[in-house]
Amino acid sequence: GINSNGLTTFDLSEANDLFLNSNPNLSVSYFLNTTTLNSNIPLNTTFSNTTNPQTIIANVVDNTTNCYRLNTLTLVVNTTPGRIIAPLEECDSELENGLVPFDLTSATLNLQPNETATFYKSESDAQLEINPITNNTNYTNETPYLSSVFVKFDNGISCQALSELTLIVNRLPVIEDSSAQICNSVPIVLYVEPLYSM
Repeated sequence: GINSNGLTTFDLSEANDLFLNSNPNLSVSYFLNTTTLNSNIPLNTTFSNTTNPQTIIANVVDNTTNCYRLNTLTLVVNTTPGRIIAPLEECDSELENGLVPFDLTSATLNLQPNETATFYKSESDAQLEINPITNNTNYTNETPYLSSVFVKFDNGISCQALSELTLIVNRLPVIEDSSAQICNSVPIVLYVEPLYSM
């Protein structure tokens, strides 16, 4: 995560295939420890670790015979600091409400070969890899003038840290008198002095 404190939220269902091997006759549930296992109190699919790394119990059951095998699942949080991404800035629209479209793909992400970046509205969505932003080239910020989205990098091999991308909407200049006029009854001559001579 952004704070790199070793604590985050896991989607435990992402580990199911490690134990089920795509066998529809098997099911798996996860337990915090032997006490919760013996009490049959499984963990929710969305789980926030309390230590890093943290080992939990995976109970794999044959749905036909009810035979089971206990395994362990170790959850490791990558605490590598996120990349520093320069903010994106846009001018406010004529509505002057601080909400304008951004092209998120124009951010300088410094992607490595075979690396992709996915944008999310919140850090928790990025951690769980849910609800990615789909209109990357035309995303309107949801908080006026100053907001953030989160970027998750993936090279298909190792965990990647999250990074925050700040979105800034600059206010339009204030014009006190929009009805100002130039009187044309008297000739006005404007001079432009050259900055240098050839």
